[in-house]
Amino acid sequence: MKICSRCIYDENISGISFNEYGVCNYCEQINHLAEKFGTGKDKGKRLLEKLVTNIKESGKNRKYDCVIGVSGGTDSSFMLMKALEWGL
Repeated sequence: MKICSRCIYDENISGISFNEYGVCNYCEQINHLAEKFGTGKDKGKRLLEKLVTNIKESGKNRKYDCVIGVSGGTDSSFMLMKALEWGL
């Protein structure tokens, strides 16, 4: 069985493919998005700060400045916590 050399995905995952180093296309997609959005870098922090500022400005003088869907899972609960920290 072929398993990604970086994550736990294997050949049973729908639509998976592997590069010459055994890294799956899903990990490559994450790499591309991290580069595009500057994840973990100053570029990413600036983009996020700009986004939060835009949300605050767009929501000014409204009852709410954003809506967050919360499923109760880790991702959406963390996002809600961060939105509150950012003053949204």
